[in-house]
Amino acid sequence: MNSTDTVGEACFIENIRLFGNEQKEPEQFNLYNGLRVMSVAITSLSKAVEDVQRQCGSIAQQLHQVNRKMDELSRSR
Repeated sequence: MNSTDTVGEACFIENIRLFGNEQKEPEQFNLYNGLRVMSVAITSLSKAVEDVQRQCGSIAQQLHQVNRKMDELSRSR
């Protein structure tokens, strides 16, 4: 996890602390808390997309190697 992964969440936690009194301003509290949760979810989704991209790249490389071997085999016959 790099330092930018938690920046959004940290900012919204700070906003909750400064501006989101749950008793006096529940709407502000709910807004910042909801944004904090969305920030965490977006970070998680971003990591999942990166994992899928890495896996697709690996699969593409493996397919290329298999195709190359198949070409070599067909030429040698």
